[in-house]
Amino acid sequence: MSAESMAGLLHAIALFDDWDRLGEVFLPTLVIVGSRDNLTPPFHGRRLAREIPDAKLVLLEGAGHMPMLERREEFGRAVAQFCADVQGRRTL
Repeated sequence: MSAESMAGLLHAIALFDDWDRLGEVFLPTLVIVGSRDNLTPPFHGRRLAREIPDAKLVLLEGAGHMPMLERREEFGRAVAQFCADVQGRRTL
């Protein structure tokens, strides 16, 4: 990504603010964050999980911004468990 594109992206991210709408999310939500993520630090993940009704938070110790690559087995287990939990809650 060019420096110009990155600057534009970071500017757009800095201006984006939908925190007040998170309470409208009514889908099963799994928030996975690495404990060493410097781009989106864990406090962001904790806030997401707190603001989205019934969201589940998984903090992967030692992982950075790419926990799906850095801790792929733990990440996969967390996603599989979440899917199983959601499937178990389904009603016919």
